[in-house]
Amino acid sequence: MRGTRPLLSALYVILGLVSVSAHAATMQIVDLEDVDFGQVQTTATKLEQRLRFCVVSDPAGPYQISAYGSGPGGAFVLSVPGLATTIGFDAFISKQRGRPGDPLVPGVPVTGLSAKPRLRNGRCHPPYVNLLIDINENDLSAAPGGRYAAILQITVAPE
Repeated sequence: MRGTRPLLSALYVILGLVSVSAHAATMQIVDLEDVDFGQVQTTATKLEQRLRFCVVSDPAGPYQISAYGSGPGGAFVLSVPGLATTIGFDAFISKQRGRPGDPLVPGVPVTGLSAKPRLRNGRCHPPYVNLLIDINENDLSAAPGGRYAAILQITVAPE
């Protein structure tokens, strides 16, 4: 019989900004926070967390997002320090809420996104960038209990 045990603690989102364009642009990511799945039961189905944030650029223009995980080759994995067990996760970027969006692949940029020219009253406003973190139920049920964590580095660069 399956019991309940703590499985997953947190996914940390670390930000990076890189300018790779020939023109100078100032870019800023606004309102992106850490993800905490809390205590998860081994009988849990697929887990999802959605975050929304803004990308602001001066001058406004197209940009790309790349992501790197804390696993080998930048893979998106959760792990427990000292254990060899990992849990893979998927990440998606979307400009429209409720849409699955483009899958993030480690090191492969998602292009053609449009940055906002400025914040309104110092706050993020629609349209937002939506980040979806998805952990498969098969991976959850096979993992031993522990405090799992990961780093997902998001890099934004002008095109």
